[in-house]
Amino acid sequence: MPLFEGGRSRYLIQYLPCLLLLATFSFERAVANVRQLYAGYHRRVVAAIAADNLEQEK
Repeated sequence: MPLFEGGRSRYLIQYLPCLLLLATFSFERAVANVRQLYAGYHRRVVAAIAADNLEQEK
């Protein structure tokens, strides 16, 4: 039983080398974007915790 016999999958398979190449080029940028998003989220969480602590001290 062939893995990729007729049907729609053979059309997707022909683009696999291009997709892998694009994924390789954009992976580093994607990781940088995720880190940037996480850093912004972390800053907001720390600021919210600090604000809650100040509110509780009053």
